[in-house]
Amino acid sequence: MLRFLEPVSKYLFLLLTLFYVLPCRSTRTRGLIRTVVYASLSMSGIFYLTTLPALSRISYWVFLFGMFTASLLWVLLFAPQSLRLSFPYILFLINSVITVRVFTEQLLPFHWAMLLAIPLLLLTSILMIHHSISELSFLTGSQYLILLVSPLIAFLSFSLWQQLAAAGALHNPALLLVSVCHFFMNYLFFYLVMMTVQEHQQIIRMGITAQKREMELREQRLNRGLVEQCHYIRHQFRNVCRHWRRLLEKQHYAVLEAALDKYIGEELSHNELLSTGNHQVNVLLSEKMREARVDGIQVVTRTLLHTELAVSDDDLCMILSCLIDNALEAERLEPAENREIQIDMSAAHSILQLILRNKVSTNVLERNPALYTTKKDSRFHGFGLRIVRDLIRKYDGDIRFSMDNGYFTVRVVV
Repeated sequence: MLRFLEPVSKYLFLLLTLFYVLPCRSTRTRGLIRTVVYASLSMSGIFYLTTLPALSRISYWVFLFGMFTASLLWVLLFAPQSLRLSFPYILFLINSVITVRVFTEQLLPFHWAMLLAIPLLLLTSILMIHHSISELSFLTGSQYLILLVSPLIAFLSFSLWQQLAAAGALHNPALLLVSVCHFFMNYLFFYLVMMTVQEHQQIIRMGITAQKREMELREQRLNRGLVEQCHYIRHQFRNVCRHWRRLLEKQHYAVLEAALDKYIGEELSHNELLSTGNHQVNVLLSEKMREARVDGIQVVTRTLLHTELAVSDDDLCMILSCLIDNALEAERLEPAENREIQIDMSAAHSILQLILRNKVSTNVLERNPALYTTKKDSRFHGFGLRIVRDLIRKYDGDIRFSMDNGYFTVRVVV
């Protein structure tokens, strides 16, 4: 019975760690019950396969493959939205199970080894939950690859030492030491990788917060300017009314009529505020157009958003702000006569289509097909496009880049 309970208890530790790390769609109590039942049933099947005579020579690999497959199936059943995130966790946790099992069984008899393994695995589970990440947002492909490769390297290294021990090239005390070292190395890999990912995500979130704050300040500046302009217009209009009243009192009707005709036909200068149907977009585009004018960049806008969109106003403004900032930065490097940006936005059935073009003198996609940042300190730059891609992915949208007749074009559907 203990021979069966030993792998079940260790596998249950693996699944419970996943349960607390990944966002599951069931309630806490129900999820715990399902996880315990699932661990018992799946490990029963794995344990049975390892006892078959035909698989006796590869029972160790059958056990590992069974744990990995059953864990992925658990994720598909209870946390399907976290499938990509679960891969590195499963690999790190399997490493912990293997190293603890070898270490305890080399050190103590089987019954005592099981008692020692439980607190070690519990400690590992608590540490992993404490330093875990719950999403892969803002993570690049290379960073995710590091998440996968780190536990695989630790696993291959420990498997090599086990092969040496099985071949008699390594004595049991040495294998005991190796298992302890790999246990800590596995957790150290996990800690370093997770801390790096958390720091990266925090930097990007701080950038997003800063951009939101910047948009709020823009709106405040614009509103303050509009209020001041209203006061100025009211003051000027009172002076005009006084003049008209004097003309009326003196019965200079012809002069009054001419003044009225001139006033009615005059185009009043006003603070440039676009009317797209979305107040936040109005403020953002107005501010960006003022920035463009300072650098002599011509901006042409064709926007109509008189419908409710699936994307939130904050996310829409974040996408627009990042893309327009990139376009402005590119245009500042162009000759003065070649600076132009075109912004087309339309919406139908809650779907937004955005086309942003900026005039360029070279083929951007040939020179920089991956669109990496060209700034010197790339660690703190180049997040704009990454933020845009993550936000578009959040709404199952699409973004494409192309070169069209001397214009670098970004097409977004979200």
